[in-house]
Amino acid sequence: MEVEKTMNQTVEKKSSLGIVLALMAGYSMVYMDKSMISTAVIPMAQDFNLDAGQTGLIMSFFFLGYSLMQIPGGWLADKIGAKKVLMLSLGVISLFSFAFGAVSSLMLFVAIRFFAGIGHGGYPPSVTKAVASNFQPDKRTFIQSIILSTSGIGGILAFTLGTNLINANWRYGYLGLGGLFLVSMILVGIFVPKDATSDVTVSSKKIPFSQVISDRNVIVLFVAMLLLNFLLYGNMSWLPTILAQKFGLSIT
Repeated sequence: MEVEKTMNQTVEKKSSLGIVLALMAGYSMVYMDKSMISTAVIPMAQDFNLDAGQTGLIMSFFFLGYSLMQIPGGWLADKIGAKKVLMLSLGVISLFSFAFGAVSSLMLFVAIRFFAGIGHGGYPPSVTKAVASNFQPDKRTFIQSIILSTSGIGGILAFTLGTNLINANWRYGYLGLGGLFLVSMILVGIFVPKDATSDVTVSSKKIPFSQVISDRNVIVLFVAMLLLNFLLYGNMSWLPTILAQKFGLSIT
């Protein structure tokens, strides 16, 4: 019995590690995509004579799609399961990453980034759902913090691997990104289970959505995140362009 218990614990650890690594891979790609567009728009603007307003549209419509899908993405993860939404999100982003590297029209750039944002919107809430379903409550915050740390990894990949591909040809960057998203989707398909693997006690009490969005803590956190993201994504999106235009720095 003791040997069997040890073997089960070993299998469980390997399974948990696979889940975490798969979710981390997807998160890294998500943040790589968010960061890489700020560099890609520099050669794109030169190739297609785009002004700041037009490149701003390309970046803004991504966040519009992302914002619109965030709440429905969480709802879908609850309804059909985290794994399905994770794979659907990664598949959609992969498809539109390949498409972004293939088109040559401002309207198509805007539309494709909008739908890529839709794909992105389903990933973060589904990761939270997957963590909640597969790990005990005393481990969830720690696991979530490990996964969220990959936002930095995604940024590093965007401004090293992504930037070098963009420097050669910006289309290569998005073809490469689409391939990496495809690999991430396969990893999620292999390692993330469909159903909960841990004994999680779920409360049967249902809280109406109106009560959630009117909660003081939710409102305060919403405003705090909104103000933070104004600074974060505004800076991240425009700083490379400013450095290139004002100081003549190369992409690399």
